[in-house]
Amino acid sequence: NIGIGVVVCAILGFIIYIIAKKESAKNEERVKTLTEEQKQTLINAPVTPFSNYGGGVIVKALLYEINTKSQSKAKIVVLYYNTYYPNSLYKIQWMDITIPAKTLEEHQLRQGDYVNMKIDQNGGKFVF
Repeated sequence: NIGIGVVVCAILGFIIYIIAKKESAKNEERVKTLTEEQKQTLINAPVTPFSNYGGGVIVKALLYEINTKSQSKAKIVVLYYNTYYPNSLYKIQWMDITIPAKTLEEHQLRQGDYVNMKIDQNGGKFVF
């Protein structure tokens, strides 16, 4: 029975590894499309510790892709320079953020804009 458990764990580990490799390759492709100016803007942006509500940091994020398939919600892919999550420190990373579609309109957000984003153990959230 222990042998079966080891095999199952090995299979699950391999599947997770494959998914992680695909996500990493996708991130590398996104970063390759950035101009040097965009990369430097993300890398050199100040990082502000956020002590309220359990910590985290506020970073500058680039709205890389905006998908508004729904009338009420917008799914946004943001790129930011990671100084918070230990598994990928000091790299430009991506994150999916879902916000109300009306927030896009209220703040006139467009692809290519920069926004402040709080990142913590719960993910990311725009700070206006």
